[in-house]
Amino acid sequence: MAVRRVPLFPLSQVLFPNMVLSLHIFEPRYQQMINRCIDQDLPFGVVLIRHGREVGGPAVPFEIGTMARITDVERLPGGRINVVTVGVNRFHLEGVSYDEPYLAGDIEFLEEGEVDDRRAPALARRVTALFSRYLELYAELSTDDREEDQDEEDGEGDGDSGTGETDVSLAEAVDEAGQALAEALEQPVQEDLSPVDDSAGPEPGLLSDRPALPKHPGALAYAVAASAGWRQRDKQDLLEKTTAAERLRAEAGLLQRDIASMLGLRRRREEGGRPPFFGPCSAN
Repeated sequence: MAVRRVPLFPLSQVLFPNMVLSLHIFEPRYQQMINRCIDQDLPFGVVLIRHGREVGGPAVPFEIGTMARITDVERLPGGRINVVTVGVNRFHLEGVSYDEPYLAGDIEFLEEGEVDDRRAPALARRVTALFSRYLELYAELSTDDREEDQDEEDGEGDGDSGTGETDVSLAEAVDEAGQALAEALEQPVQEDLSPVDDSAGPEPGLLSDRPALPKHPGALAYAVAASAGWRQRDKQDLLEKTTAAERLRAEAGLLQRDIASMLGLRRRREEGGRPPFFGPCSAN
């Protein structure tokens, strides 16, 4: 494929194809870049920062990123801009240029792996089951924290310091986490290789009690990667996978790890301890 030069926006988060990203542009150099993209109807590349910062000095990005297409613009006082973008396709960064005030790069678009990989539908079913369980536990533990905070504000606590220590077998937690996986694998595999809707953003019910997830393995892999509370470095690793099957297999492992962690936390709470819940993984 041909190498082309595009504006680059280095960020502290990963953008996946088909996913929506909202940006508030306040730095003059990126106001210039975004205005150029708006005026010339150009996409720009979003890359995760490997070293450096979003604001101020230079940033060294990872080599795999996603092109972003601007879909909505709101101009604000002082030249600030709000934009809504959608991820289009992945690219490999061949080199960077500092000729402009903002970062630019020479990129080559990456082909998606074969969508008819026979492993992908079974993996999609597995990840769908695990992600549903992940969301259930996340919502349950978050609700418990909110209720306890409210009890403390209302003076309804019983005075227990909640420092009881209970050892929970990780093997037991993993066994419980694997129940969702086992149930998923017992179901018959339904092939769904319909084309991906490039205009689709995150499903409206993605974080509800009954998440509406895409059925297409490639779209599902990107939706789960974008929505889960994983470290950005983990998300970058997922973006760099070449096929939906590889991406889904890695996501199944991450989900099982997080489900095991949340089940262990829930067990400790049930047995007297009240460790705080900050999410299934460390902060980004």
